[in-house]
Amino acid sequence: GCIRFGEDIMEEDRTRKLLSDMAVGLRTVCKDLEPVDAEEKRAVERDHLVQSVLSEVNRQHERILSRKVIIEKRKEEYERQQAEKQREEQQKKLEAEAERQQAEQARLEAQRERREKAKADALRDEEKLFEIKQQMAAEGVDLKNTDITSMTKDERENLIEETRRKNEQADKETERKINAAAKKLDTIVRALRETELPKLEAICNEQ
Repeated sequence: GCIRFGEDIMEEDRTRKLLSDMAVGLRTVCKDLEPVDAEEKRAVERDHLVQSVLSEVNRQHERILSRKVIIEKRKEEYERQQAEKQREEQQKKLEAEAERQQAEQARLEAQRERREKAKADALRDEEKLFEIKQQMAAEGVDLKNTDITSMTKDERENLIEETRRKNEQADKETERKINAAAKKLDTIVRALRETELPKLEAICNEQ
């Protein structure tokens, strides 16, 4: 078997046990291979091996601690990033809600303004229509049988002009009739005077 010293994190107790077992095994192998008279050499090699193993154990221990620190920092950084992400998401939700409320307020305000404008326009149109009716009535237009609300400005002006023309014709006809009646009355009066004049003269003479 073998032991691989890589970048993976190993538990310290397990590493110590593995290295210790390896050292024991190496000592056993060395003892079996070397002659008895090489005891001193083996002791030196053994010490060297033990020191090497202990040095590797310490190095691995320091590496493990370093990795733990790195992992802890990464964990803290990840948690910080997650917290920042949640904070940003919450901030976006609050901003979106504020924008929605602002848009809703703007919509309601625009709706209110449209209603007020429509009301003001209707009132203005009603006043204008009343003035037009007064004007047309003054011109003699028959408003009872005329719906002027659906008329355009040109149509109303044409109706007024036509009414004026008819009124002028009616006035001329009335004036003609009056003149004719006056002439007829004058003729009758003159005829009466001529007929009654002798009678009046006779009455005066008798008196």
